[in-house]
Amino acid sequence: MAICSDVNTDDHYGYRGLEPKFNHHVVKHSAKEYVRREKNRLVTTNGAEGFFSLLKRGVVGTFHHVI
Repeated sequence: MAICSDVNTDDHYGYRGLEPKFNHHVVKHSAKEYVRREKNRLVTTNGAEGFFSLLKRGVVGTFHHVI
C-alpha cells in the first residue's frame, strides 16, 4: 500500500490507525507539547486550529449561514 500524505494530529485516540496509509506525526497536547522538530520537519497542528478558529469567529460574529 502506498503512503498518500503526511498527517499531523494531536494525541487523541480517534486518530490511531492512520499509519498504514499516511505518515502520521503526533504532538502530545496532553503533555503540553504543541510543536516538535523531527529531523527536517516541524510537527504542529497550528494551521488547522487557526483555520477553524477563524471559521468559528466568522460564523458567530459576521456570517449566519455557511454554504
